Amino acid sequence: MPDENEPTSGNDPTQTLSDDETPEQRILSRLDAIDARLAALEAKAEERSRDTRPLFEQAIKEMQQTRETLGVRLEQLEEKMNSRFDDLEIRAQKTHNLIETLSGDVLDVRVELRIAQKRIARLEDNPAA
Repeated sequence: MPDENEPTSGNDPTQTLSDDETPEQRILSRLDAIDARLAALEAKAEERSRDTRPLFEQAIKEMQQTRETLGVRLEQLEEKMNSRFDDLEIRAQKTHNLIETLSGDVLDVRVELRIAQKRIARLEDNPAA
């Protein structure tokens, strides 16, 4: 089986060379062909970028709008939460004050009850007095 890299009579690249071209001319011709292909690829890439650029710009615009909307909503939520926390703090302070007042009242009632119990006990011990 012949090696693919080994020239055969049907695919010898030297057979297609013109005797009129110098090696420099052949290299320049190849470079011109490469430049033409590169220019075609660049043109195609530019065309595609023009096709997709409006989509990307629209997507970026929508992302910015979404970010702005979310920022506004977040600020509104923070304001509501701060307001509610302030209300809760006021209510907690009022509840604390009520508990202190009730505790004081309960202690006052217990003291008065203790005094009354002692008076009743003395009266019961000395019914004639």
